[in-house]
Amino acid sequence: MFCDCVATAGLWFPDLIITQYVYELLEKKCNMTKAFLPVDATDDEPRSFIYLSPDALTNPDKLLVLIQGSGVVRAGQWARRLIINQDLDSGTQIPFIMKAMEVGSQCCWIIN
Repeated sequence: MFCDCVATAGLWFPDLIITQYVYELLEKKCNMTKAFLPVDATDDEPRSFIYLSPDALTNPDKLLVLIQGSGVVRAGQWARRLIINQDLDSGTQIPFIMKAMEVGSQCCWIIN
């Protein structure tokens, strides 16, 4: 599939589909919620978001913070190329989240 236009937020159409699918997996498979920062930003102020596990802010014992690289990758992704050419387990952070949940860690995503 080819699209010669930018869809949104500087992403090409295939990138947007991959990003939205990974976000959906974070919310449904990993039970994470999207939190916007800063929480008190007005409409004209810049803001971003992170993904949090259910008790990431209330469990002081274990916190795993996963930060993706720069470029077209977004929250939950290591490398878009790995997602496309190999599989989701290789290209996303989801296996790390699932393992962290197994051992009782809470997760927090930071988007750059």
